Amino acid sequence: MVDKSSLRRHYRKLRGTSSIVHEAICREALHFVQTTTANNSVVGLYWPLIDEVDLRPIRDQLLNPTALPRADGQGSM
Repeated sequence: MVDKSSLRRHYRKLRGTSSIVHEAICREALHFVQTTTANNSVVGLYWPLIDEVDLRPIRDQLLNPTALPRADGQGSM
């Protein structure tokens, strides 16, 4: 069994090297939201960190209202 930190490093490297991977993850996230939520359910997204997939563009393809939380710098959203 591979430890969690090794898996994170592995997948971070994959995400950072392939736009195909980013596109596939966005497609899957969009499909997941569309098939598991009501159109009036709010979907929370996040501002991606370095090498994280940016899911913000799926907002334009959703009927759902979306929220992009903001951290206050003091540990609260």
